[in-house]
Amino acid sequence: MNWSMDWAWWKKDPKAVERSNRLLTFFQSEGLRTYGNQYRLDGTKLAGGQPIGLMACNATAALAADAPYAIDFVKAFWECKPPIGRFRYYDSMLMMMALLHCSGEFKVYL
Repeated sequence: MNWSMDWAWWKKDPKAVERSNRLLTFFQSEGLRTYGNQYRLDGTKLAGGQPIGLMACNATAALAADAPYAIDFVKAFWECKPPIGRFRYYDSMLMMMALLHCSGEFKVYL
């Protein structure tokens, strides 16, 4: 999420586009609606289920991506319902930040 916002605001690190494309390409290959929430560094899936926090970060990564399917991550995120339950705090925070980022309402005031 951080490098994507840096790119969206300042466009100083061209590797942000490469990083976002690589990240989204991986999750696209896992299936937009079926990718897991835990992986080994070699890409082996350890656990299923999509936490909204990960979906929020992937949607924000689309801000720095130029892959044609990047917008699909934003659309999938937009359809999410707010998290509920005991462990909702972190996912809710990431969701709120991603909603601000992806809607263009997270602004820099200089």
